[in-house]
Amino acid sequence: MAKTFFITATATDVGKTYTTIRLLRAFAKRGVKAVPIKPIETGVDPVALDATKLQKEFENLYGEKRTLEAICPYRFVLPAAPYISQRYEKAPDIDLSIIDDAVQQAAQKADVVLIE
Repeated sequence: MAKTFFITATATDVGKTYTTIRLLRAFAKRGVKAVPIKPIETGVDPVALDATKLQKEFENLYGEKRTLEAICPYRFVLPAAPYISQRYEKAPDIDLSIIDDAVQQAAQKADVVLIE
């Protein structure tokens, strides 16, 4: 089973994605396969900027493709707390089993899962 690390902070633009990318590079340098997950990204209009950065970095480091959906199962336009963004878009409720499935799928392909 892959080890799991959470990269978290209390605000936007404080370096979570930057830190996750640095960790991806550090693990890759040591021959450890790390897979990033960003379960929910808000402020996606029209591109999921952070999830796309994670996707590209993973592909550059490991030469493997991962879909944006595999890295970031939920993406919302409104830059707010996920629950607020989901309600604003009148989207179906966030299903934690979808996030859990994404993490489990990543864990099957990795030594380390980085959850931002």
